Amino acid sequence: MKKLIVGSLVLLFVLIVGAGGISAYHLSTSSPVTLIVYMSSDESPILLRWGAEKALYAFHPSEDDVQQLNAEAGARYAALYPDQSKADKLLGHFLENGVDVNAIDRASGSGVTALHSAVLERNPYAVRLLLEHGADAGMAGAQGRTPLDFAEMLQDQDPGADIAEIILLLEPAQS
Repeated sequence: MKKLIVGSLVLLFVLIVGAGGISAYHLSTSSPVTLIVYMSSDESPILLRWGAEKALYAFHPSEDDVQQLNAEAGARYAALYPDQSKADKLLGHFLENGVDVNAIDRASGSGVTALHSAVLERNPYAVRLLLEHGADAGMAGAQGRTPLDFAEMLQDQDPGADIAEIILLLEPAQS
């Protein structure tokens, strides 16, 4: 029933903004990553952001989406979402639907987890969020380095308050 209501709202949205070339079918079949881009871009019209968000929560992630997200360490897309007030909800939605917070990115060849990505982005909020949702701080990526190893390397290369905060978050979590 919820999907029907949301689908109707998305259809109404498309009828209003149809001239923009986005259809309800497009939103319902777009990948979660595409919808996140629509949702987070200041370039997207507000109705497109709204429609993408409604479609994401109503139709995604599907089983195929979960497989793809896990192959890309997809929890990072939610944790690194620019609106922190929505990042936690988005990450919870992904995890409730089967996305693995500790999945290693094998699709791009980077071999890192979402937590590694948050460290490399120098994003203490995302690190904290991932840890709160069960990310394993002691998990080594494909290169044999933990998120703390990356944080310490970044601190040596370019010290900053953001990396110092990340190290403080990771040290007790790695034990």
